[in-house]
Amino acid sequence: MVNKIWYYIILISSIFALLSGNMDTLCKSLLESCSQTVTLTLTMAGVLSFWMGIMKIIQQSGGVRFFKKLLHPLLKRLFKNLDPNGPAYECILMNITANVLGLGNAATPFGIQAMKELHKENQFQPKASDNMIMFIVINTSSVQLLSASLIALRLSFGSTFPSRFIIAALLASVISTITAIMTAKYYAKRSKNYDRLHI
Repeated sequence: MVNKIWYYIILISSIFALLSGNMDTLCKSLLESCSQTVTLTLTMAGVLSFWMGIMKIIQQSGGVRFFKKLLHPLLKRLFKNLDPNGPAYECILMNITANVLGLGNAATPFGIQAMKELHKENQFQPKASDNMIMFIVINTSSVQLLSASLIALRLSFGSTFPSRFIIAALLASVISTITAIMTAKYYAKRSKNYDRLHI
């Protein structure tokens, strides 16, 4: 569907540029956009490679234990009956850590692995478990202490103060995460009550 939308946008733009005699402007814009895309891609690739390397160092140097102690009181309340020494727990920790640093792409592999492990713990049931739903909610809203990807993006466009948005982004992400968790908890409780009434 999205591909069709882009196709029609490009087609209509080209027709209008041809009819209005602005094909030179369109071609120039296309070339400039391609150049900016390559520059942006290289900038983002460098930043993400750096932070993914940091995440790998944290994982291999035992830094997971530090985050485990830090986040365990919170995670044991959010994820019921989840083994703190299991593979799902470690993947969730790494995913949350990457998201807090604003590394969406670095968090993705850990997120996928965490869902696989949670699905395994759910005995491959077709219905998602409460832990799976909670993880999706936290991963989607994700508190961002430092949005490295967005800072890199602002730098690539010449921002003089690329980190100015951090406080606003932190507040917005904290509010959205708390709201999402409360909503997930409410519906999980409501679902259990509904199941009890219809047994």
